[in-house]
Amino acid sequence: MLTSAMVILEMWVSARQLPDPRLQERNRIIYMEHRAQDLRRELSDQLDAISQGNVQTTPSWGLR
Repeated sequence: MLTSAMVILEMWVSARQLPDPRLQERNRIIYMEHRAQDLRRELSDQLDAISQGNVQTTPSWGLR
């Protein structure tokens, strides 16, 4: 009885340590949303600078 309980507990602990694909996808989406916000903000800053005549030739995110 004790051995089977220990095996079940060990399986539960190891299963909890496996990455949840839904959580990974959610984190990836959150990262991409934040990255998109950062790029929109930087693009907006660049466009403001251009409209004011202060042109930065290379954005911080570089050219691809």
